[in-house]
Amino acid sequence: MLYLLPDLRELVLFDQYLCQFTRVSSCINVLSSRVGQKQ
Repeated sequence: MLYLLPDLRELVLFDQYLCQFTRVSSCINVLSSRVGQKQ
C-alpha cells in the first residue's frame, strides 16, 4: 500500500482525525460505563 501513501499534509490531517475519533470513542466508553454504574 506504499503507492497509496498520501503527502505529509494529508497524513497529519488523518492523524488528527484519528486522534479526535479515539478521544470521542473513549469519552463515550467512560460515559456509558458511568451510566451503567448508576443503574
